Amino acid sequence: MIPMDGSRACRLPGLLAFFDELTGLPNRRHMTDRLKEAVTRSVRLGTVGAMLLIDIDNFNGLNDTKRHSTGDRVLALVAQRFRECLRESDTIARIGGDEFIVSLEDLEGVPGAAADRAEAAAQKLLAPIAEPLPLDCEQHHLSASIGISLFHAEQADQEVVLKEADTVLYEAKRAGRNRYRFFPPAMQQALKARLQVETGLRRAMSAGELVLY
Repeated sequence: MIPMDGSRACRLPGLLAFFDELTGLPNRRHMTDRLKEAVTRSVRLGTVGAMLLIDIDNFNGLNDTKRHSTGDRVLALVAQRFRECLRESDTIARIGGDEFIVSLEDLEGVPGAAADRAEAAAQKLLAPIAEPLPLDCEQHHLSASIGISLFHAEQADQEVVLKEADTVLYEAKRAGRNRYRFFPPAMQQALKARLQVETGLRRAMSAGELVLY
């Protein structure tokens, strides 16, 4: 098993490729593997899990007005605060820039109860980032937006789960930021249909089945 502590990974040759150098968190490559495992486990045990996609609001503005080294320090502090408010069984990763993913496993046996626990987790994640960050003798105030998607036996495609969370993440941003949104069933069905079309088109292109008129 790959250790979840990036500092430990630094002492184990070959594992650096799975961790983010800045925050010590698992990276996108590692999280992809863990999410696959989480979805498979959820189907096997009949439980419901959740994936939370987190984006720091207006982080580019901070980077534009401050040194990039300040932005890096902010990301490292935010990652530490996120990590401190999660369970040991949860996985958090930095997947690039100011985006993080949290995988919550084995929440409940039914989606309704699992959604309640995912909502509680989202609230816990938003609280610490709202606390001022003391850097360079100044207080930096940040917020985050979160998109939440559940995975279970009826929704066991990790690519769809990620697309769902990404869709409602931007719904949260459009609604004013500093909030979270769940992916609703109606949007889920539309996204599945679009994903099937995209997959079919890629397959058709590879097989030379498209003809231009």
